[in-house]
Amino acid sequence: MGDYSRDPFGRLMDAASKHYVGVRLQQGVPILDSDWNELEDLRKHEVSEFVGRFFGDGVPDQNDGFRIVPLEGAGISNLVFQVDSSNIELTRLEVILSESTAANILGFLPGYTESQRYGDSPAMLTGNATEPFALADGLTFTVRVNNGVNQTVTFASTDFSDITAATAVEVINVLNTTFIGVTVMVSDGNNFLINGGNGTLETAGRMLVQGSEVIIEDTIAYTSQLLYMNNELAQLWGVDPVSEILPVTADRQDIVYLDVWEREVDAVEDEMIVQQAIGIEATRRLKREWAVRVASGVTDLSGITRQPGHKYAALASVNRLAANNNLLGPDDLVDLRVLNLNVARYLKTPISVTRGAEHLSVNDFVDVLNAYRSVLYSRYINAIFNFAYTDPSNERFIQLIIEQLLNFTIVSAMQARTGNINNHDAIIVLTEFHRLQQEFINVITSFANADSDSDLIGDMTDFINQYNQLLNTNADSLNNQLSQNDLIGAVRAQQEINAWLSDPLNDLPEGNVQVVISNVEPTSNLAVGVPFNITYTIESAVSSPRAQEIYNISVVSVAPTSWHFLLNRTQITLDSSGGQGDVMLTVTPRAGAATSRFALTVVADRNQSGVRFTHTSPVFEIGLPPVAVEFLQWVRPTLVSGQLQLTQQNFLDNAGQIDFIVNLINTSDTTSQEYQLSHHVIPPAGEDANWFPLSTSGEQPSNINLTTPGEIRPTTSSFFFIAGGAPTIGTEGTLVVEAELLNEGGVPPSTPVITQFNIPFVVISG
Repeated sequence: MGDYSRDPFGRLMDAASKHYVGVRLQQGVPILDSDWNELEDLRKHEVSEFVGRFFGDGVPDQNDGFRIVPLEGAGISNLVFQVDSSNIELTRLEVILSESTAANILGFLPGYTESQRYGDSPAMLTGNATEPFALADGLTFTVRVNNGVNQTVTFASTDFSDITAATAVEVINVLNTTFIGVTVMVSDGNNFLINGGNGTLETAGRMLVQGSEVIIEDTIAYTSQLLYMNNELAQLWGVDPVSEILPVTADRQDIVYLDVWEREVDAVEDEMIVQQAIGIEATRRLKREWAVRVASGVTDLSGITRQPGHKYAALASVNRLAANNNLLGPDDLVDLRVLNLNVARYLKTPISVTRGAEHLSVNDFVDVLNAYRSVLYSRYINAIFNFAYTDPSNERFIQLIIEQLLNFTIVSAMQARTGNINNHDAIIVLTEFHRLQQEFINVITSFANADSDSDLIGDMTDFINQYNQLLNTNADSLNNQLSQNDLIGAVRAQQEINAWLSDPLNDLPEGNVQVVISNVEPTSNLAVGVPFNITYTIESAVSSPRAQEIYNISVVSVAPTSWHFLLNRTQITLDSSGGQGDVMLTVTPRAGAATSRFALTVVADRNQSGVRFTHTSPVFEIGLPPVAVEFLQWVRPTLVSGQLQLTQQNFLDNAGQIDFIVNLINTSDTTSQEYQLSHHVIPPAGEDANWFPLSTSGEQPSNINLTTPGEIRPTTSSFFFIAGGAPTIGTEGTLVVEAELLNEGGVPPSTPVITQFNIPFVVISG
């Protein structure tokens, strides 16, 4: 230690314990070495404590310092060069790459070419290659020992049984015959590489250890460290030497760790410390030293012996198997370093880019993702994609990629909105988004572009080509913008894709479609195996830029049944506003089910989520005549699984009022019919004054006269939630609608003719 008036380490510990953070110099007083040293030590101590406690240990972003790397061949049959023992203080060995055409073959690359040692352990280099060595006539290998003259070996095929597959022993014999002052040996394991840079400070490997930055410029072998088996240097520095890795006699776990400390450097070691004009050593330097050590038979750093003033970090765990002898291969090592330590990476700055008058914000980024999700979902559920499958099961591939795209946009938008994506991350997100969209195109091409319908394929091929242009080939495509790291341009390119995808959504039909049973025949009692026909009249009531709309028709059994159903058509084209058409359903009763009930669903082909109606039939029973044409039919809103779903917003938007429509039908072939229509609510628990009308409210029914045979009269009725606001989510009740035939051509029926149906409802969110 230097000549100090006070012990620097002891003074620092005292000052830190008193929470001192600086030193103030007063005027007119002498400058003391202890004050100077305390100032520097306090500053360094505070920085180290801050970095160590708030940033932690680890390797910085885009760096791989101190990675433990197995030697080729797991450390067996590598070439080991060691300077011959001598009495000189410093030994040095260097491979001269510029004169060594065989350097790469023997395992020496830039950043792994030299070794030097002070003390009683001579310099050593281990080649990172193993036999056989693919040499050739005329290849050279040059070394320099202890800064002497270059020594070169030129390999010749006469020195080998097969120079293209030279053994380690053969190479060693050739080298040892020529080289002076260095001996070449063959390795026997228990060694590895410590990853560094290419020999420069700029590319050096780096690691933070408890607030101290540790640097390794060159990749070196464990056995090439300055302190390896170097008792003389270890004693000089006041530390332990780096020991040999113990041979493996039984299975065990080892820990490879980094030991970091600081030591004083005086003018004897570095003459540049002395200012020649003064000629005395006024100051000394502190140098940060490190050594990679191996603790055998321990699983973590709790098993090592710690020295005062030293800092430690785990680098790797090593699984040593006795069966492998001293081999140390890649499967034996587990990297324990924390990687990609970068404050900017984890302390995210929200997306914000300005270029001239253009500005991109978080909201713009979120909006472009949400817009794509909305467009994609709308196109898919409304069957606007003209997918054509050679195998119906291929539809699942389309569903999977669409689900991936939807989920990706949801998660990415959420991450951006919560400030977890910065400008750099946004490019990465859009690059992955581009990849998923490309995969979408690929899946369509492979599984949904069947050649069974040339018109359809023309549409799909055009879609694929146009999408690919916007995604990849146009000058301002998403791919081109991403390749230039242009975030604003990439978002604008995705907006163009969104606009193109959404174009077909701008002319969707809006409104309703209505379905009624208009005829049932024959009217004789139903019998097993005897079919009967039900005619449904479908009326389009939509606004659309197109004169006509296509409706898809399907039928399903409401309850499991063995009865057979056959539609005479599954699609019908109607004038958009007021167009009517019939579809016939042939029903064949089958043994095993005495009754049946079924539902006919009609859906607008271009707006399958917005324009649809499901007509649920009355009960048909074997042995009884089929139900006659209904004179009361539910029209809208649409029922979901037989239940009317009402959102809270429905009530809020209409001051608590919910309207519904039923059709009254004149079922006579010759004369007029008059009906009395009424409805009421059965609330969740008995009569509840919050609902109107109730069965006991005394609301007056309405009389409706249908003068024309076959006339269909849509009738609007309303019920209310009058407590203000909206009922709670999950509220359930029943809407009861009843119609009674008062007279036919002025003549009352001989017995009451009444139709009633109960519509369960539930309040949902939204």
